[in-house]
Amino acid sequence: MVNQRSALLRNPVFLVCLAFIVFFTYQIIYEASFFVGADKYLVANQIITLFAYVNVLINVVYAVAIWLLAKQ
Repeated sequence: MVNQRSALLRNPVFLVCLAFIVFFTYQIIYEASFFVGADKYLVANQIITLFAYVNVLINVVYAVAIWLLAKQ
């Protein structure tokens, strides 16, 4: 299937795909916490608050992928 010997974390396509998977998985958890109700449970409120940090992390991964793509 794939015959590439370089490091996987230096592959921009892999990084973008990984970021999409992480972001949308957390988006499902985020939306489910609204369904449960953030005003009722502390854990749901923490999930909603943590979403901003996950978003920043994913944006950094996108930036690194674009930087690695420009290097190639």
